[in-house]
Amino acid sequence: TMSRLFATLLLLLGATPLIGQTVTVRVRSDTGPIPGALVRLLDPTGAVRTRLLADERGNAQLTLPAGRFSVRVDGIGSASRLIEGVSASSASTLDVVLERKPFVIDELAVRGEDSGCQVDPKAGTAAAEIWGEARKNLELVLAGRHHRPTPLEITRFTRHLSDREVITREQTTRDRGYFVQPFSAVSSEILLSDGFVQSVNDETVYYAPDAALFLSDAFAGVYCFRAVLPPRPKRGEPPSPLVGIAFEPQRIVKPSIAGTVWLDSRSGYVTSLTYNYLGIPMPHGAERRAGGRLTFRRAAHGLIIVE
Repeated sequence: TMSRLFATLLLLLGATPLIGQTVTVRVRSDTGPIPGALVRLLDPTGAVRTRLLADERGNAQLTLPAGRFSVRVDGIGSASRLIEGVSASSASTLDVVLERKPFVIDELAVRGEDSGCQVDPKAGTAAAEIWGEARKNLELVLAGRHHRPTPLEITRFTRHLSDREVITREQTTRDRGYFVQPFSAVSSEILLSDGFVQSVNDETVYYAPDAALFLSDAFAGVYCFRAVLPPRPKRGEPPSPLVGIAFEPQRIVKPSIAGTVWLDSRSGYVTSLTYNYLGIPMPHGAERRAGGRLTFRRAAHGLIIVE
């Protein structure tokens, strides 16, 4: 009886799905591993369940719950790969080879696009190409939040302005240490529903955006986009390698922002995000000066952080 019971237990265990099995995704190119590749686990609806960065050996460890999923792998300057039908009972290792796909934007195509601000940039347009590459970079910023802590120095400025916008007093503090998420903003839902400029405890607070905002479906539903280039260089100056995707609200109901995400066309990496506030009561001519700038830095192993 004990032997039959033992055999039955073995059969039951063998038939049980391996819930929570760890799968190693190994990302390679024809020249070797791709550190910092973006590995995403997608559920059947296409929603992102997990974002990870491949380590210095090009490996990422995914823990799969019950069900069937897809794994999407992206690298800056590489074509995307989608592996479907991945489950906890699949192989414990996924070898993914990414083909090189340089980020090339035709300046004439950008300057020739006269379709205005597009709610959903159509495939094949310069706006769609730049926005797709920008989203890939911002996904890397989000994935970095779950990466190992990064040594950083954070400088905070508190500035007091007169009615004429002259700095009357400034305080500076510096923090040094290891940070997992050195920069974050208020949730996308609050910014889009209540506005980017709010009154908090009798003070006016100007909120800045972050990567999560631009990747949200809610943002895509109320903003539009167009491809842009920096101003033409002056005589004797080299041309700028930057290309940008400009964004603006389809209509202004609450205090909003408009601006541009800039990328280096030589590498495909995001360099900065500039923005200004719209729909806020300010003295004549001052509204266009109210805004901000986020600078991005490519750190070790492909990690992108807000500098």
